[in-house]
Amino acid sequence: MPEDFYAINLRLSGRLCLVVGGGPVAARKTHGLLANRALVRLVSPDLAPDLAVLADKGEIAWLARPYQKEDLTGAVLAFAATGDPVTQEQISRDGEELGVLVNRADDPSRGDFHLPASIRQGALLVTISTSGQSPALSAVLRRRLEQELGDVYAPLTELCGRLRPFFPDRKQLSEYIEHLVAVAAMPPERREAETRRILTAVLPEDADVSSLLRGIF
Repeated sequence: MPEDFYAINLRLSGRLCLVVGGGPVAARKTHGLLANRALVRLVSPDLAPDLAVLADKGEIAWLARPYQKEDLTGAVLAFAATGDPVTQEQISRDGEELGVLVNRADDPSRGDFHLPASIRQGALLVTISTSGQSPALSAVLRRRLEQELGDVYAPLTELCGRLRPFFPDRKQLSEYIEHLVAVAAMPPERREAETRRILTAVLPEDADVSSLLRGIF
């Protein structure tokens, strides 16, 4: 029976994460962290070319040597991607001792967390996980879902955020969002007019609907 995992989105901006390893897997982890404005400490005697560029630019803090326990100091997350089973196991043990959650590229089932397949469109973030059972299936499902979503839900997410101040009652807002989701499935030429009609009907008379829709369509 697969383990239970607690789904969570972390704000990593300005927070230190450790990546151990200098190859392609470590590079993917590093780029993902930087995309979310994390601070990256990378430990490896050697670096893949794209990681070397990041180190030269000062975008990551590179320690050009093998892993040491103290490398975990101050980190909120650690990514073990060395390709060496002994080092991988040591990082796991050290992380458990120091209270740092570790992701293991070699054996996800022995790590503390997995990275789900994800779709990001503006503020919208959709993640898919198989609890480590099949990352390949997660990737296939991500591609299919990305095609089904299209590009209409990023602006819808932005609009829903703008509407929140008008609806302290979350249940009421949810009902209106149901209508807006239905509009998102309409042909492009009908979406703006239908959205404007809905907002004009449900918002206070002094609400500036045009401002709310600016940049959405």
